[in-house]
Amino acid sequence: MLELVINHTANTLSYYQNITDGAGKWIGELYQDSLFDRGTDEYVGVNQGYAFNFDDGIEVNNNIMFMEGSEDQLYWTGNGVISATGNFSKYQGGSVSLDVIQGDPDFVAIVTLSEPTPRVEEDSTGSSHNGQDSLKLNITNNGGSYTPITSDGVQIGSVFKSLITSLDNTSDIIGYTRGHSFIFPQDNFTSDVLGLSLNDHARAIGIQYMYLEGDNNDGTLTLIDENVVHATGDLLKYDGGKVSEWNIISTDPYAAEATISSAKDANNQEDDVVGPTSFRFTSEDGFWEPMMIGDNETMLGERFRDSVYDTETNTRIGTNSGFAFSFPTTLLPRWASPYIAIRNVYLDGGSIDVLNQVVVAFGSKRRS
Repeated sequence: MLELVINHTANTLSYYQNITDGAGKWIGELYQDSLFDRGTDEYVGVNQGYAFNFDDGIEVNNNIMFMEGSEDQLYWTGNGVISATGNFSKYQGGSVSLDVIQGDPDFVAIVTLSEPTPRVEEDSTGSSHNGQDSLKLNITNNGGSYTPITSDGVQIGSVFKSLITSLDNTSDIIGYTRGHSFIFPQDNFTSDVLGLSLNDHARAIGIQYMYLEGDNNDGTLTLIDENVVHATGDLLKYDGGKVSEWNIISTDPYAAEATISSAKDANNQEDDVVGPTSFRFTSEDGFWEPMMIGDNETMLGERFRDSVYDTETNTRIGTNSGFAFSFPTTLLPRWASPYIAIRNVYLDGGSIDVLNQVVVAFGSKRRS
């Protein structure tokens, strides 16, 4: 366990900027704070992040820690550690708790990092001790909330809360999902060449946090695109799994049926695909737009798409799409990154989810 203190007012490296919906409504924030060891009060690094707020007053944070003078990084979101390098590595897949001592604008909080809980063991029959290896859910926005994110008057994404209901009774609420996503123009290469689905769900890149209650299903799931990158409680067996089916039933109100497969099932669904391991990204036939979503339409980040080439054959093999929030370089120590970026690399064999420079998930083929 490691206890750190986040302090917004401790030195001149602090940064804060509102995120708005394009009409001036505050929907989130971008921030950078100092990190201290709770036991020694020693300055140890910085914590950067962004957060979106929901209509019920709940805020979900997405953060990355950089330790002073090293390449140690830790990306944490919600209640989980999604990626960790260097001395942080032992917390990969672990949990995070945040104890707020003082709220904004002079934010101070204690953040506690805990090592991961082992996944549920399987018995001799190959079945999990605590339930099925796939989870079917009904998801609906009816009774939830939806806030568009716009830039220069054009919608580029959304912040949403949806309800999760049982398969047998849609009035039986067993959980909810909160999330945000950014949308991208159609990319003909992924459909015409790779044969990948281009429905609205597949063309959006973002993060969802699912909270469930019920028999054998108490816990949380964190998804990047269709991959489960963190899980807790009874849902721990789905850590490393994926959404194997996502059928959109209605768009207004939004309703979908989702099937989440455990890591065991997800890994067994297709044979390993051997392909290129060295890529070249180019903006040729790509896309780039600033995200003007700060106060007074300040640029806080960007959406982008690049063509992906095999460096050995110089042939195009995929598409790289993503979004990034940026931080002022004048306020950054030399060992910290000026951005938080989430990208999805679509390839013929499947997809790769990347947080900054760290690969956090592999997805299978998503055929139309």
